[in-house]
Amino acid sequence: MSDSSRRKPRPSSNPVSERLVAELPPALEHVPAILARLDLRPAVFLDFDGTLAPIVSRPEDACLPAESREQLRRLAEHVPVGILSGRELADVRRRVGLETLQYAGSHGFEFAAADGVCHDHPEATAYLPLLDAAEQELRRCLAPLQGVIIERKRFSLAVHVRLAGSEETAAAARAVVQVLDRHRGLRCTRGRKVYDLQPGIDWHKGRALLRMLAQINAGGGSPRRALYIGDDVTDEDAFRILAGRGVAVVVRDGLLHTTAEYVLGDPREVCLFLATFNHLLAQAGNRMR
Repeated sequence: MSDSSRRKPRPSSNPVSERLVAELPPALEHVPAILARLDLRPAVFLDFDGTLAPIVSRPEDACLPAESREQLRRLAEHVPVGILSGRELADVRRRVGLETLQYAGSHGFEFAAADGVCHDHPEATAYLPLLDAAEQELRRCLAPLQGVIIERKRFSLAVHVRLAGSEETAAAARAVVQVLDRHRGLRCTRGRKVYDLQPGIDWHKGRALLRMLAQINAGGGSPRRALYIGDDVTDEDAFRILAGRGVAVVVRDGLLHTTAEYVLGDPREVCLFLATFNHLLAQAGNRMR
């Protein structure tokens, strides 16, 4: 199955080229330059799993390290901060546990502003019956497969195969294809050891990021520029959309093509990056007083 089943290539007014992660400069060595590119007025957005929290075998076991939470809290004292996650909105808000942040769940189909007001994508609710039917079919046909986990979120349905063997993974992939054939209003994006079924709407983390940034900039003052940090295939939509108007950082090791400009090795390095970013923001604020 391709990474984005049933999804046509998206034309972009900001064409960008892919590079190998191994060729990217380390973000930890370029924090001052990144902040300068953001004109000292950043809005910072981050993915959750694999970016802020280490990847775990079972989604329910994911945990945000205390130091990362503290750095997010400090960052939100200086600049707007948003979390964009494939997790359900209520789930990611609970795991991060900071009320002053913006949140987008289910790959951007659910939003919660910093004031706590929640919104759904206006077209997405029409797809809930399709997701319900797909969930019932997948639970029935995948039940015998060892290590395959189905996670239902409000606007997406994830089939995790991290704990599955090669035969079980192949069987799960075939089942997903068959369900998509029967429910053509859905699409599937493949991430790290997961197949994610979503409404077949031209909507993704990149568009969600622009919506969150527009809401921030609607508050007045000089426009803020976005920094986005993510680790997976679904984050590439945000990386691409930031070309020419922000900075993208990928969290990944190994040989992976990406449209991000900088790299961090793992969630621990993300925490170190945020700490340095916070320090430089505080210094800049003191100089401007």
